[in-house]
Amino acid sequence: MIKLLRLLQGYVLFEATGGFSERFVNLCKINSIVLWGMENDGVKVKAFTTLRCFQKLDLVAEKSGMTVNAISRKGLPTFINSHKWRLGAVIGLGFIVVVIWFLSGYIWSVEIVPDGGVKINGFTDAIEEIGIKTGARKSEIDIVSIQEELMNRFPELSWVSVNIFGSKAQVEYIYAAPQKKIIDASKPSNLVASKDGKIVLVDGYSGVNKIKVGDNVAKDSLLISGVVKKSDLSEYFVRAQGRVLAETKNKLSFSCDLEAKAFIVKSVKPSYKLNFFFFTIPLGLQRENKNSYSVSVPLKGNETDLPVGIIRVDNLEATQADIVLSSSRAMLDCLLQSVLCKRDEYGDADVKKVVFTVRDSADSVILESEILCIEDIALEKELLIEEN
Repeated sequence: MIKLLRLLQGYVLFEATGGFSERFVNLCKINSIVLWGMENDGVKVKAFTTLRCFQKLDLVAEKSGMTVNAISRKGLPTFINSHKWRLGAVIGLGFIVVVIWFLSGYIWSVEIVPDGGVKINGFTDAIEEIGIKTGARKSEIDIVSIQEELMNRFPELSWVSVNIFGSKAQVEYIYAAPQKKIIDASKPSNLVASKDGKIVLVDGYSGVNKIKVGDNVAKDSLLISGVVKKSDLSEYFVRAQGRVLAETKNKLSFSCDLEAKAFIVKSVKPSYKLNFFFFTIPLGLQRENKNSYSVSVPLKGNETDLPVGIIRVDNLEATQADIVLSSSRAMLDCLLQSVLCKRDEYGDADVKKVVFTVRDSADSVILESEILCIEDIALEKELLIEEN
């Protein structure tokens, strides 16, 4: 503790020569000048004293006929005095450290990672509404509640995870095809075919298998029965459960009109904004309208988007007009519809082959597709029991 106080006050190592050394030491004691680490050989005195006491030594040295010289100065006052020209830099550095520490408690960037690249409409707006956005306070984010909220809002999700790495929020999710309707588990049921197909696998968990591999079945055919017979020929009822894979042929048809409405862009007038953490600063005159769209170009550091960058806003001057699509453009629109339908209806299926056929009519293009796939055709259906 004494060493710490001496460092804070500052101290001096000095040497006093000539004159009367004993008188010098006695006068130091009388004038309350603190000395330590003293060496006195009768000719010279070498010792440590505080910075404040060193300023009193001139009077004592004059009365004892000695000359005092400082050998070295130590402590905080000496350090500050020798580095006072750097004080502004130190204060600036301290300010930067405080600002970074403060901003580290906020989200700087948000990354959405969809499994398989499947994007969901409205997902970005939803997470911002819930609280995952640039400028959100990390301590106020309840990850478990947000994950539950997202699962409730988007039933097409089978899994979602929110993670925070430093000042970056990452949202991962897995898209799932619509689930089959499950009836009350306490009620007996059958498994029937949801469509025509050729059986390739029967994996029954409970109930009685009514088909075998290689059978061709029609829609609504009984696959696994919930009626089980005992050895005495009496019957009891169970909930049939299992998996029945079949090779199915599915035909889809989409049409696209050649006549359509489109926006014709006459001119593009860009404007710019500076994005600085949670603030947006317009740069020059802004001309935004209902046809404007913006692109953010953030600075990157260590492969991470920083909350600083430029926002380019393209302001479009456009008019709506009737146009006639080419056959190839209309076919692409039909193909897009087909792909989206395939994603929703055959997400869990093993697609073996897809054949497309395109037909032109007077005012539209028709795209027909035949999808050959292996899928689970088992559909649970409640077993109705008549009471005598």
